[in-house]
Amino acid sequence: MRIIVLVDNHTHSDLSAQHGLSIYVETQKHRILIDCGQDDTFIKNAELLGIDLKLVDICIITHGHYDHGGGLPYFMEINKTADIYIQEQAKQAFYSGRNDGYHYMGLPETILHSSRITWLSSDFTIDDGMMIIQNTCHLYPEPVLNSSLMVKKQNELEKDPFDHEQSVIIKDDKAVLFGGCAHQGILNILSTAKAIAPDITYVFSGFHLSSNSRGVLENKETMHQLMECLKKEPIAFYTGHCTGEKCCENLEKACPNVHGFYCGFTLEI
Repeated sequence: MRIIVLVDNHTHSDLSAQHGLSIYVETQKHRILIDCGQDDTFIKNAELLGIDLKLVDICIITHGHYDHGGGLPYFMEINKTADIYIQEQAKQAFYSGRNDGYHYMGLPETILHSSRITWLSSDFTIDDGMMIIQNTCHLYPEPVLNSSLMVKKQNELEKDPFDHEQSVIIKDDKAVLFGGCAHQGILNILSTAKAIAPDITYVFSGFHLSSNSRGVLENKETMHQLMECLKKEPIAFYTGHCTGEKCCENLEKACPNVHGFYCGFTLEI
């Protein structure tokens, strides 16, 4: 398996960074795109990296926020054949509370009724090497930053339950769990995934521990619990995007099995 980060908040090269996430995965059977960032930046970065996104046969959008699905219309323009999977609940209108009020952060309206997209309502098995899952575990706290994220229902803003969030387990020589922002908590999502695939040895996901727009970090108690749990796992964790630079550095110091990623980061498994 070959994993390349196309878009992240940080870059160490001439690749363009943005607040968003996009990961390209090659297995023996598939070329997979997980999330598309905000716009066409992931396409430009892929070109610089020598990756032909026209050959992607599966695209998965992890949840209904613009920084993960905003680039989907650009992908659909250059790739006419890939199967696209999104949770049905991701069609809703999502908002983020900031210092100057609430801002729309949902998916582009142009794709919400596309017949090209398979809209899911539960877990979904693509084949014997790939399964899309929704979180069912709620033993651990969700990120405190979720408190400012809302969904509009009947013209009223309500706290987002993140029933539109999904992750994917990909098995090649190894089993890898891919998430987006882990809004329901990476420990909860990992617990759900391990019940399905106990042999998970790698995790790629944002952990939603930091908000640049609000200047907020995860609380110390939750960070301590996260560190204690992650370092006990026989799993290599790769994280970035909404984890935040400071929180990522703290995790790397406390947990030898946690590593940060960035635009262009590549891992061969």
